[in-house]
Amino acid sequence: MFFSPNSKLELWLRTQYHRLNQTRVFFKIQDWLAKLSYYRWQKYQKNQPLTEVDTFEYRPKISFLITSNSSNEDLSKTIETIQNLEGNNWEIFIVSKQKNGHEVVNEQLLQDVRVKIIQYKSLFSPNSINGDFLIICEAGDLFFKALLVNFYNSLSHNNSADWYYFDCEYVENQTGKITPLFKPQSLSPELLLSVNYLSRGLIRSSIIQKHFPPILSIDSLINLEYKLAVMLCEEDGLVEHIPDVLLRQNHLVKPDTPEIQRIIQAYLSSSGLKDVSSQITPVGTQFTWHIGDPSVAIIIPTKNNKPLLEKCINSIRRLTIYKNFNIHLVDNNSTDPETLDYYQRLKSEPGIEIHPYLAEFNYSQSVNLGVAQSDSDLVLLLNDDMEILQQDWLTELVQWAIRPEIGVVGGKLIRANHTIQHAGIIIGLNGFAGHIYLNAPEHYQGLFGSVDWYRDYQALTGACQMMRREVF
Repeated sequence: MFFSPNSKLELWLRTQYHRLNQTRVFFKIQDWLAKLSYYRWQKYQKNQPLTEVDTFEYRPKISFLITSNSSNEDLSKTIETIQNLEGNNWEIFIVSKQKNGHEVVNEQLLQDVRVKIIQYKSLFSPNSINGDFLIICEAGDLFFKALLVNFYNSLSHNNSADWYYFDCEYVENQTGKITPLFKPQSLSPELLLSVNYLSRGLIRSSIIQKHFPPILSIDSLINLEYKLAVMLCEEDGLVEHIPDVLLRQNHLVKPDTPEIQRIIQAYLSSSGLKDVSSQITPVGTQFTWHIGDPSVAIIIPTKNNKPLLEKCINSIRRLTIYKNFNIHLVDNNSTDPETLDYYQRLKSEPGIEIHPYLAEFNYSQSVNLGVAQSDSDLVLLLNDDMEILQQDWLTELVQWAIRPEIGVVGGKLIRANHTIQHAGIIIGLNGFAGHIYLNAPEHYQGLFGSVDWYRDYQALTGACQMMRREVF
């Protein structure tokens, strides 16, 4: 410590540091350093000696199901990486939709007796596949040598999961760059609405046999895998995350095809939601459902902040297409004449109430006061320095908050320069709790995937959060 805590100089320096952090140039430098660090780490990992496979008592057989819609070169590369795995208790099935799969497969690939061709419709018939676990993948996927070693090690600690999944690298569609994807360590049903982060995982064969034959009505293997993933959520299946990058795949699997959208719509409908629909947006697929007309109380603590508060309220009233809401301002002893004049004007406006909070400022008490003065179905806590940008912002919050399994819902908050102020809070970031993607560009895609994906979080900022009244 060079300066005494909370001294004027220390506070000034801290403020300048945070301002520097918010600049695009500073973030680009941080982003470059993070990626450089990853590539160094990955190179180090690949040079580390692997545990001998024979040291593991349980080494179940793995069936790789490869769907091939590309060149023989891609197929050959995928098979070669499987053949180079540490451990050889595996088999490969090249899955063809044609009656004669040899039309699309190079004969040289079949010289290994563990490599076979199978028709899609006969995939799970008795005695066709012998693996205890299945990996569904595509030609062009490149598996890392340590895959089986890491899987067997995971089994030695937990042999009860239905689905074991691991981190990966993928090729970005727009830039062609190799980007790592570090995945959440538990089941995240909402994330599956944006991307199948469980894809290429090791699926227990008994899970597939349990749902055979209805799943074969699905158009393709990759779509079938997506179907299994959402069925896993329906049944509260057990998953285990292997925290290692063990694959490079050509692209991530997203709900950007009609069949996968129908799969997710059916999954959401089975959970009790009505009139589920989907639409492709510039940032991904958005799912909506019938929400009824629950009332919303927007609770805004404020004091002497007329310029920002006015902008906030005007944007809410001008843009919001969801109409069943009331605004409750909790004023903490404002003395500014402009603010007090503004309150006088607001008192004549419908749908706005002002509640005096005369004690010394306490955020929790001010929020409690505002909620106690309302009788809405839903409560939205909102800071007074917000400005609404999208018409459906409140509709989107409402549709998630009404779901009984959801606790609190928040939105992505961006600054005036379109950098991210808040997109969710995770534990373990920099050794403690932190804001994921803080200061990144608005639609950034990085080590944890896209900031625009639906996600389950451990915490959200109080600046914008909605919940059902009984939850509050």
